[in-house]
Amino acid sequence: MHRSRYGRRVSPSSPIRSPHLEELRALHAAARHGSIGAAARTLGVSQPALSKRLRQLETVTGQTLLERSPRGVVPTEAGHRVLFGAQRVLEALDELDQTVQELRGRPRPLRLATSPVVAESLLPAILTSFYREPGREPIELIVGNSDLVRELVDDGRADVGIAGAAPGEDPDRPVLTEDELVVAVPAGHAWLERDAIPLAELVQTPLVLRDPGASQRRVLDARLRRSKLTLAPPRMEVGSTPAALAALAETGTPALVSRLSVPAGSTVELRPIDGERLYRRFVVLVAPDRERSAPIRRLVDALHA
Repeated sequence: MHRSRYGRRVSPSSPIRSPHLEELRALHAAARHGSIGAAARTLGVSQPALSKRLRQLETVTGQTLLERSPRGVVPTEAGHRVLFGAQRVLEALDELDQTVQELRGRPRPLRLATSPVVAESLLPAILTSFYREPGREPIELIVGNSDLVRELVDDGRADVGIAGAAPGEDPDRPVLTEDELVVAVPAGHAWLERDAIPLAELVQTPLVLRDPGASQRRVLDARLRRSKLTLAPPRMEVGSTPAALAALAETGTPALVSRLSVPAGSTVELRPIDGERLYRRFVVLVAPDRERSAPIRRLVDALHA
């Protein structure tokens, strides 16, 4: 007999019943987030309720499954063993839920979270190809900046995500496409005479920029840190490239935009940044407990086709 981190005595010789699904979900979420509080928010329950489920699971297994520290929680050796089985159960349940929905004629939508750039430029053609195959699941599209996409996938609120990645970020993730950040120059501006805009001059100029949670900003900030440069306060921060181009036209202020997001045939004048170009990748993220799901694999395969 030993004492768990909750202050209870746990006997390895006293199995009570099989684990309940809500207990397995609690362990999986706590291990994934490394935090009881974050796991509770993800599952939509109170922190005391989640802690109770974990205590019940420890009673069932007769083992301490999580160790607590000031940095959060981590699985014990026994916790890892239970997690392995829990993930298989939760994946199988997801597949069963998909089958039940299909039998009832209502397949569960696949939740795809993506940045505005990909939603506007690449997804229409990708999804058109995806739906050429009969029996494809409906897709629930969620559009937001890359920070939001990562949060939705990590929390399990999205099955698949497409997020921008700065150089060196997510090196092992599959790459959907690459993109370059360029300067959109308004009519009559002196930069129209330039073939490229020097970075040192760019950072001294108030610009129209994407919101701080966008991957464009992470790419720019990483480049500025390497060059030990400081960005001038932006003239305006907006949530999408169309909004940036509208602000450019209204204020006559240059905007940092994604080349990929500017429609073909647009009359907007674009200039690269002189010297080291600002490139980023769009990577594909899959929720940790959904990687073996056949419908999700089909969607991921379509993204890479």
